[in-house]
Amino acid sequence: MKKRALHILFTTVIVIIGLPLLLGIVGGEDVVKPLKGVTIAQSIHPFNIHNWRSMDFQLGVSKYLNQNFCFRPSLIRFYNQLEYSVFNQVTNRNIVKGKDSHLFERWFINSYFGTDFLGTEKIDRNVQKLIVIDSVLKSKGVHFIVAMAPGKASVYPEKIPDYLLKDSSRNTNYKTYRTKLNKSGISIFDINGWFIKMKPDFERNLFTKGGTHWSRDGAMLVLDSLLRRIEHETGEEYNKIIFEGITKTQTPKDPDIDILKISNLLSENIDEDYYYPDFHYEKAHPKNGKLIVISDSFFWILFDAGLDNSFQSVDYWYYFNKVFSNRFEHAKKIEDINISKELQEAEVVLLMASPSPLNKLGWGFINEAYDLLLKGIDKEAAIRRVMQVIESDPDWFASVKTKAVERNITIDSMLRLDAEYIYNRK
Repeated sequence: MKKRALHILFTTVIVIIGLPLLLGIVGGEDVVKPLKGVTIAQSIHPFNIHNWRSMDFQLGVSKYLNQNFCFRPSLIRFYNQLEYSVFNQVTNRNIVKGKDSHLFERWFINSYFGTDFLGTEKIDRNVQKLIVIDSVLKSKGVHFIVAMAPGKASVYPEKIPDYLLKDSSRNTNYKTYRTKLNKSGISIFDINGWFIKMKPDFERNLFTKGGTHWSRDGAMLVLDSLLRRIEHETGEEYNKIIFEGITKTQTPKDPDIDILKISNLLSENIDEDYYYPDFHYEKAHPKNGKLIVISDSFFWILFDAGLDNSFQSVDYWYYFNKVFSNRFEHAKKIEDINISKELQEAEVVLLMASPSPLNKLGWGFINEAYDLLLKGIDKEAAIRRVMQVIESDPDWFASVKTKAVERNITIDSMLRLDAEYIYNRK
């Protein structure tokens, strides 16, 4: 009986491994799925005496064959599935399997517990520059909004595995930015806080088990609220989305299993219901101006959802590195556009980041925009603008008053000195 069981087990393993391999031989990549994620393509060094004697040629051949071995994807997926199903582990070091099969990217957990905290001083400096950016843009008739996208660990902390739990009362980039920005006078759209409040009464998934970005369902709620928020800020009317209903299915669409896909398992599904809104844009209003969005990857689904029905142009400054727009066919590099001109010609500028990349908020945009916008106006006007910004910030102005007493000078003189220092430091 035991021998028969061993034979069955051996045959099962051979079938599990051998079937994908056979399909790979017959159908190649059309049948055997290639691995997901970033890989560095291996190349073979030219064959010559030097590369042969240094072993560069042999090592290159070995790495190339290992990477391009036709059975490799199937074997890796089988091994990954074994680790996932039997040992409750994900072989990708950046992915964590949480409770109830919720997958997390590790850095979102780190940001939730504040292990990547920038410190109050650095966040203060960034917020001060954002206040100046907001002030200069307002003087040009441009509306500036900072949106704080949600993080899966922030919205579903109860699904974080016990071995990664830490003190959640520590300072975090999200908490500190939220507090400072709320006092700054800048328009804030705190989507993370909204999702946290909405979750107890929301019957569908704001994040799916296999997704690291907001669910498609959650993203469409954000899109609807964002358009209404922009209407409130600008006083203009935009073509909004009209919801027609919800389709419930167990077949996921992108990006609802994006993190599951890069786990490279045999199965790319988790037992879960997925919800997809059916909607269309109203055609009641003319398209209004230009929307510029500086964001991480959370904006992709909104960018693809037809915002050009509401705006004449939508420019997505992806990680402040590449520019995607409905105005041109191919992406441009950020250095190939006139940043100051584009910002001042926009109707709305939206800076958005989820909790994890808040330690790099703007990805260089804040310093660049601050320098360019101040450079674009007369020095004296720029200094006066900074003085107005300082006076409008209670905490900042309080520090000016304290320094004025310490130096035994007037508050106006200290205010001028601080504004000049900030201008000269740009």
